Amino acid sequence: MSKRGTQRTRGNLKPASSTKATATLLTHGISPFALFSGELPMTNGIDEYGIDNDIDPELRVILRKLTKKDSTTKIRAFDELRDYCDAKESDDKIRVILPFFVFHYRKWSTDSDQRVRDECQSTFDTIGMRMKKNLLPHLKTILPIWLMAQCDSYAPAASKAKFLYTKLFTGQNKQAEVVYFARNEIMSTLTDEINQCSDVLKDKKENEMETDDAHERRLTEVLLALGLFLNYLEANKRSDLTSQLKIIFDSGKFWKLDKIKSIQIRSSFYRCLYELINLIPDVIREYKTKIIPLVFYAINETEPKLCPLIWDCLILCLDTFDDCWLLVNHQKAFLPKLYAFLRNACHGNVFGVKDCLLPLIQKIPSTIIGEDTNNHFIENYFQAMEEGILSIKGRQQMNNVSSLLKAYMDCLLHILENHSTDQLVFLNDRLLPLIRRLLTDKDCSIRNVYARQYFHFLNSIQSFRLYSDHLNSVLSLFRDLINPTATTTTNESIDLKYIFQQSTLLFETILSPPKLKNLRFAATTTSFSDISSVDSTTFQAEDDDDDNIDNNNQKEHYLVQFTTDLCRYCFQFCTENPNQSSFEHSLNLFTRLLNSSMSNDVEIIKKLIHTNDNINSIPDVFYLDYARPLMKIAIEQHFSLDDILELTIQILYVFDSSEVVVERVLADLIKLESSRRFYFLLASIVCRYESSPSFHTWLQAHGVLEQLLNMTASVTKTSDNNDLNFPVSTEEFQLLSSLLCSSKPAQFLTSIQQEQIVYLACRLLEQQAPSLNETDTHNDLIQSIDHVAKHLFQNIDKTYENQSTKNLFQLYIQNDIINLIRKNSDLSLHQRSIWSIALKQSVTTRNELYNQLINFILSYIPTQSDNDLFIDMIITIFQDENLLSKKLYTKLFERISLDKDFICESWIFGIYHGWLLPDQTIEIKIENKAFAEYERLIDVQFLSLLVIRQYELNSYLWSNDDLIRNLILNYYLFQYRCIDTQQIYRLFERLFHLSTFNIEFNLIEKSFLSNEFYSELIYYHIYCQIKDKHLNINQRDDSIQYTFILNNNDELNSHLILTSFFRESQAKLIIPYLIEQCQDERRSELTLAALNQSLLRMNKLGIILDEHYLNNILNILLKFNVSSKEILQLIQLWNTLLNHGSFIESLKHSHWDNVLCLISNLFQNLTNIQQQINQQFTLRTEFLFIHASNLLATIGKLLTNNNRSDETDEFRKQLYDEWLLLYSKEIYQGLLPLYIALPSALNEFSAFYVTNEMVKSICCAICTIPIDYLLSNNLKPLFHSEDHQSKLPESIQTVFNHLYRLLCLTSNRPLQFSSFHLLNRLLVHLSPALILTTNNNEAIAEDDKTCRLPGSMLEALERTENTIKQLLNENDIAEEHLLDDNDHEIISQSSSTTVKSDKEHVIIGELLNYKLLLNLISCYKLVEERYTYKLMLQEKKLVDRFLSIVLGLIPANPVYNDPLSMQVSCITKKLTHSKSMFENDVQLSPNSDLYSSYTIPHLACSVYFQCLSSIPALVREWYHNQAKRIRDAVDRVTQKYVSPILIQRELDAASALKDISVGEAGLFNVKKHSNTREITAIYNIETSRVEICIRLPANYPLNYANIECTHHVGFTKDQWNKWMLQLKTNLMQNNGDISDGLLIWKQNIDKTMQGIEECSICYCILHTNNELPKRTCRTCKKKFHDACLFRWFRSSNKSTCPHCRANF
Repeated sequence: MSKRGTQRTRGNLKPASSTKATATLLTHGISPFALFSGELPMTNGIDEYGIDNDIDPELRVILRKLTKKDSTTKIRAFDELRDYCDAKESDDKIRVILPFFVFHYRKWSTDSDQRVRDECQSTFDTIGMRMKKNLLPHLKTILPIWLMAQCDSYAPAASKAKFLYTKLFTGQNKQAEVVYFARNEIMSTLTDEINQCSDVLKDKKENEMETDDAHERRLTEVLLALGLFLNYLEANKRSDLTSQLKIIFDSGKFWKLDKIKSIQIRSSFYRCLYELINLIPDVIREYKTKIIPLVFYAINETEPKLCPLIWDCLILCLDTFDDCWLLVNHQKAFLPKLYAFLRNACHGNVFGVKDCLLPLIQKIPSTIIGEDTNNHFIENYFQAMEEGILSIKGRQQMNNVSSLLKAYMDCLLHILENHSTDQLVFLNDRLLPLIRRLLTDKDCSIRNVYARQYFHFLNSIQSFRLYSDHLNSVLSLFRDLINPTATTTTNESIDLKYIFQQSTLLFETILSPPKLKNLRFAATTTSFSDISSVDSTTFQAEDDDDDNIDNNNQKEHYLVQFTTDLCRYCFQFCTENPNQSSFEHSLNLFTRLLNSSMSNDVEIIKKLIHTNDNINSIPDVFYLDYARPLMKIAIEQHFSLDDILELTIQILYVFDSSEVVVERVLADLIKLESSRRFYFLLASIVCRYESSPSFHTWLQAHGVLEQLLNMTASVTKTSDNNDLNFPVSTEEFQLLSSLLCSSKPAQFLTSIQQEQIVYLACRLLEQQAPSLNETDTHNDLIQSIDHVAKHLFQNIDKTYENQSTKNLFQLYIQNDIINLIRKNSDLSLHQRSIWSIALKQSVTTRNELYNQLINFILSYIPTQSDNDLFIDMIITIFQDENLLSKKLYTKLFERISLDKDFICESWIFGIYHGWLLPDQTIEIKIENKAFAEYERLIDVQFLSLLVIRQYELNSYLWSNDDLIRNLILNYYLFQYRCIDTQQIYRLFERLFHLSTFNIEFNLIEKSFLSNEFYSELIYYHIYCQIKDKHLNINQRDDSIQYTFILNNNDELNSHLILTSFFRESQAKLIIPYLIEQCQDERRSELTLAALNQSLLRMNKLGIILDEHYLNNILNILLKFNVSSKEILQLIQLWNTLLNHGSFIESLKHSHWDNVLCLISNLFQNLTNIQQQINQQFTLRTEFLFIHASNLLATIGKLLTNNNRSDETDEFRKQLYDEWLLLYSKEIYQGLLPLYIALPSALNEFSAFYVTNEMVKSICCAICTIPIDYLLSNNLKPLFHSEDHQSKLPESIQTVFNHLYRLLCLTSNRPLQFSSFHLLNRLLVHLSPALILTTNNNEAIAEDDKTCRLPGSMLEALERTENTIKQLLNENDIAEEHLLDDNDHEIISQSSSTTVKSDKEHVIIGELLNYKLLLNLISCYKLVEERYTYKLMLQEKKLVDRFLSIVLGLIPANPVYNDPLSMQVSCITKKLTHSKSMFENDVQLSPNSDLYSSYTIPHLACSVYFQCLSSIPALVREWYHNQAKRIRDAVDRVTQKYVSPILIQRELDAASALKDISVGEAGLFNVKKHSNTREITAIYNIETSRVEICIRLPANYPLNYANIECTHHVGFTKDQWNKWMLQLKTNLMQNNGDISDGLLIWKQNIDKTMQGIEECSICYCILHTNNELPKRTCRTCKKKFHDACLFRWFRSSNKSTCPHCRANF
C-alpha cells in the first residue's frame, strides 16, 4: 500500500509467498500446523515484532518502540529500556529481553544515525553488565557485530562497546579465548560483509565522488574488526584461520578495495594490511606479489590520512620480505615517485613520514645507491629533499621544516659514513649551498631552524680533520660574502646586514651550543655560553679514552682559532666599511664573540693581539688597537656604544688592570664622547664593578657621580608640570636608584641629591601608573622605582620628613586602590606589599602615617562603598594594627553617629508600625534637622559591607555590636526621611545569612526610655523581619541567646510588642494571656499594642481565632473607658479586627454603633484641629490621622462599596443606610476639603515618612467616599474659563476641576492615584454633558453633534505637551526596539524606563489623563456618541499624541518581578515570578510604593493596551501612516507582547457565542482554532449554509483580519457578497470586537431572511446600535440608518441622497 498522499509506483507489487510465511513462523518456533489446528493459543507466543507476548506490558511497549524507523523514537526507547533495567532488581525480568535484543543488535549497531548506535551500545552495556554469563548462549551470534561496533567511526559508541568487552572478559587470555570460541562465526560474518559491501560499492559509477555512507561505514568497520580480531587472538592460534583468510584473499575483492574512492575505506584497508603483515607474515607472504607493488607505487599519496599508513606499510614490507626490490621497477615506478614526494615536502605529511626516511635509505640496496650506476640516486635524493625543505613557506610551518631538516641530516650522515669516498667534497657540496642560501636569502624557510640541526650534525662527525676542514670552508664562505671585492656577485644583491644577523645566529650556535635536548625551533640568544659547555661526549670516537680526550682538545683549540679568525674578519670589515649600514651588526658580532661569559675569552684575546706574556698590557693594547677605533667610528656614525663600551670595561676588569691603566683608558673614553647619555652609560657600567679597587678609586677621585647628579638636578628643577621635560631612560634611573639604595649612599650622594632622585621616582611613577598592569612589575624601570620605595620605607622614620617620601607613600596607596577598582588584584597586592613596609618599620612617624592612610581611605568611600576588594584591602591592612584599627573605627563611628533628634526620628518608623513602644516622643514636635543625606547613606552602606566582609573572612577589626546597632538606627532614620534603603536592607540580609555571625540580644530594660533598650528592640525587630522572610535563618533562631528580666507587667508588655514575629505555637499561647491583661483595669497602652501585634501575626499566619476569644476582645473594646494615650491602640485594634475575615460575621449592632461613633468622633476632632493649623501639630496628631483614615478606609470598603446582593440581608441593609444617613456624610464632608488642601500641607513635610503615610491613608479613605457626597460637595467653587458652555452642575464642575488639579499638578503619587480613582467615578456623570448639539434640524433624528472636553482637561493637555516632549528628549526615554545583525531584539540594560525624580509626576499625570480619556469611551452606550467622541480624538490628534508618547515610554523588556506570586504567562505559557506589564494591568492604589521604578513603564503599557482594545481602528490608521522604521518597531512590540493576549481574548469571546446557537431564522455556530488564530462561523437555514473563516494576523489589531467565505450553498453570489461586505465593514471600520461583529452579521442575515431591506450605505439591516433602516429617500425610496445618513452628511458636507443625489 502506498504512503498517504503519494502515488503508488507502477510494478512494485510482489505476490504473497507461503514459503516465506512458513519460514517466518518456524523462525519464531511456531509450527504452522499447530497454529491452524488450534493447538497453539493465539494469546501466547511471539507477535509480529518478534516480542514475546508473555512479557511485562510496559516492556512490550518499549520493545515495540525499538522496532520503529524514527531515530528519535528509538533513542527515547533505549533510554526507557535502561531505566526499566535499572528499576528491576531481578535478572529474570531482563533475561527475557536478550533474544529480542540479540536479534536486532545488528540493525541497531549499524544504524545510519550515530545517536542510535551510541544509545544502543549504552543499553548493551547496561544489559551486558547485568547478564554476564547469561550472554554465553548468544555469544557466537553477537560477537561478530560486537567486534565491528568496537571499530565504529563514532568514537563514543566504539568506546562503550570496547569498555563492555574489556569489563566482561578481563585479561588478554580470556579475550583471546572468547574470539577463538566464535572464530568461525566471526570469519564468516566478516567475509560476507566484505563481499557484500564491495559488490555494492563496485556498482557505483566511477565518476561519482561520493558512495553509500552506510556501506562505507560497514566496510570500514569490517576491515578494522579483522585487524582487531587478529590482535585479540593468541599468536599460536592464528594459523587455524589460514583457510578462512585465504578465502578472503583469493577472492580478489579484498585487493581491489584500494581502488575505491573513499578515504575512509582506503585508510581502514591500509590499517588492516599493516596488521595482516605484522601478525600473520607466513600467510600473507604468499600474496606479496600483490602487496608490494600496491604499497610501493602508492608512496606519493597526498591525503594526510593515508600517507603515514602507506609509509608504515612500506617499512614493514622491507623488514618482512627480503625480495621486495625484485618485485618492483624501482627505476621507472618507485624512485620517480619518491623524488616527487620529497620535492613536494612530503605533501605536508612530514610528521607522519619523518621517521621512515632514514630506514628507507638503510634498506635500499647498494646497487641502487652505488655511484657506478647511471641513476645518480644520491644526487637526486638529496636534491629533492633540499627543494622540498626550501619550498615550505610560512611561520606556522617551522615544525615541518625542522623535522624534515633533521631527517635530511640523518640521511646525509648515513650516506657520509657508508657510501661516500670523498667525504669533504660530498659534505661541502651538500651543505655549503644551504648555508649560502641561509645567509643571503631573507625568505629562506630554514633561517630559524638550520643552526641547531647543523650543530648536532657537526657533533656527530667523528673525524677531526673532516670537522675542521668543513668549518674552514664555512669560514671562507663567510669571508667571501662580507668581502665586496672577493664576492662573485654584485654588492647590491647582497644584504650585508642580514648576513651578519644570520651569521651571528649560526656561529653562536656552533660555539655555544643550546642546552635543550628537543630542538624544534631556533631563537636568537642574547649572549654566548661557555665553549667548554659542549658535552665532551659529543666528539667521542669508538677508540680508547685517550684518543677521545685528544680529539676533544684538538677541537677546543680549533674553535678558539676559529673564533679569533672570525673576530679579525669582523674588525677588518668594520674598519674598511665605516659608512656601511651593516657596521652596527658586524660590531655586534665582534663583541658577542668576545663576551666575558666564555671561559676561553682570555685565550681568544691573547691570540687576537698576538701576546701571551705581559697580561697588564693586554687591556691597553686591546683598547688602542680594537676598541678605540671602533668607538670612534661608532660615534661618528651615531651608532650605539653600549656593547663595545661594556666589552672594554669588562676586559679591564677581567685582566685586573691597575689604577694607572684604568685611569688612562677611562680618561680617554671621556674625551671621546662628553654627552650626557654616554656619561650615564659609562658610569652605570663602571658602577657594576665597584668592588674592584681600581674602579672605586676612579669613581671617588674624579667626582663622576657628582657631575652625573648635577645633570639630573638641573633637569628635575625645571620640571614643574606633570610631564618630564627629558626622556629618562631605564638605564639612567637604574643607576640613580642603585646609588640611592646602596649600603652607604652618603658616600656618593648629598641629601639634596637623594631628594632629587626620590622626586624623580615620584614623577616616573605618576607617568607609568595609568597604563600599568601586572606584567609590568618585571619591567626594569618599575623594579627600580620599587627598589627606591622599599629602601625609603624601610627607613621611614628617617626619610618621612622629606616631602617627596610622603608623596611616594601616597602614590603607592593611590595606585593600590585604583588597581582594586580596575579589578587588577595582583598588581594591587604587589604595591600594597611595598607601602605596607612603611607601616611595619615606623616607630616615631607611626601616628602621621596612620592619619595619612586613614584620610586617604576615607576620601575613596564615596566612590568605593560597594567594592568588596577595596574593603578586603582595608581589612587586610588593619587587622594586625590595633592602634590603626581603633583610629579608623573612631573616624567611621563619628561619621554615622546620631544625636538625640536623629535617634527619635529612627524610633518614629517603628512606633508607626506598632512594634516599638509609643512614648512621649510622639507628643513633641521634632525639629527635623537637615543633614547630608547622600554622604551619610554612602557611609552606612560602606560600613555595613565592611562588617559583612569581616564575618565572611573571619578577620575582625573590632567588636561590631554597637556599630551594627548604630547602622540599623541610621537605616530607620533613612526610612523616616523617605530615602531609598533597598541596598542597605539587602546588606543586612546578607549579614544575617552568615553562619559566622552570632547574634545575641540583651533585652533588659535598664530605663523605661533608655536609648540602649530602644536600640536593642530595633535591632531585634530587623533581625526578626529578615528571619521571618528566610527559612534558613529561622532554623538558626533556636541557637540565639535571649535574656529577659520580667520584673513587672510594663516590662513584660514592652517585650510583647514584638509578637509580630512570634511563631504559630507562641502566638496561640500568648493571646489568652494578653486578653486577660487587657481585661484588668491596670492595663496599659503597651498591652493593647501587644494584643494588636499578636492578632496581626495570626492574620499573616492564617490562624483562625476562636469565637470565645473574639467575644472577649469585643467586650474589652466596649467596656473600658478610652484614655488619650490608648486611643491610638484602640483604633489599630479595631482596624485589625475588621480586616480579619472571620470576625466580621461576629459583629452585632452594638459593636458597629461603637466603632462608627468612634470613627465619627475622631474625624470631627481631627478636622477641628486642622482648622486651627497654627497651633502645635504633633506626631500624635499625624498618627491619629493615619490610623483613623485607615480605619475609615476599612469601614468604607465593607459598607460603602457593598454589592447590591448583600442588601438582601436586613441587617446589612440597615447598617448601610445608617452609615449613609448618620455617620458618613459629616466624615466625608469634613475630609474632602482636607484632601483637596493636602498639596499645600505637603510643601514643607513631603520628605518625611509619617507625613507621606498620613497622605496615603487619607487618599485611601477618600477613595471610599459615596458618589452622592462627591457630587454634592461643599468645596470652594473653582471654574475654568472654558466651563461657561458646560451643562454640568456647579458642584460637579467644581470637584472635577479640583481633582484634575491634584491629578496633573501635584507631585505626590497617592494624591495622583486617588484623584484618578475619583475622576474615574465621575466620568459617568460627566460624559453626557460633553456631547453638544449644533444643529436643530428636526428632519433628521440625529442632530449634528460635537464633543467638547472640559476646560481643565484641555488646559492640562496643552500645558504638558511641550514639557513631556522635553522630558523624553532630556532623559532619552524614547527607547527604540531595534534589531541586531541576527534579527535579535536589542534589550536595554535598564529594567525600566526612568525620568528625573522631580519630574516623574508630570509623566504620571499625563498617562493617567490618557487613561481617563480612553475610559470615557466606555461611558457612551450609543454608537453615535462613541463615533462623535472618537471623531473628536482624531480632530485634536490625541491618538497620535497617545501613541507617540506611550510607545516611547514602553521598555524594551516590559516585565516586572513579583516574588510573592506566580502565574502562567499568556505569552510564554510558563509558570514564572516575572509578570508581563501587558498581561497584568497596573494597580493604581494610593497605598502602593511611592518610589517604584515600574510605575511609569507599566502605566505606558496599560495605556497602549487600552488603545488597542478600545480604539483599534484609530490605532491601525495611525500605524499605517508611520514610516517603515517606526512601523517595524511598533509591530515588533505589539506582536511579541500585546497581540497574543488580544487574540486569545477575541477567540474566547467568539467561542462564547456558541450559547446563542439558534437564530431567528436558522442555526448559528462558532468555532475557534487557537493554533491557527482562526474563527469559523457557520449559519444554517434549512438546506442552505454559509460558512466564513476569520483569520487574525500575528500583529492583530495593527493589520486587518482576513475574512474568507469558505462555504455558501443555497444563496446567490450577490447575497453572500453583501454579507461579506457587512462583516468586513463592522470589523475594519468600527472599533468593536469580532464577537460583536459576528453577532450583528448573524442578526442581519436573520432580518434578510425576514424580508427587511438593508441600508444602502452600510449594506446592513441592523446597525451597531440595533436600529433598522428608517429614513427613506422621497425620490429613490431607498432606506438608510439615521446614524449612517448623519455620518454621510458630515463627511460629504452635503445633504443629498447617497443613492440618487436628490436633496434630502
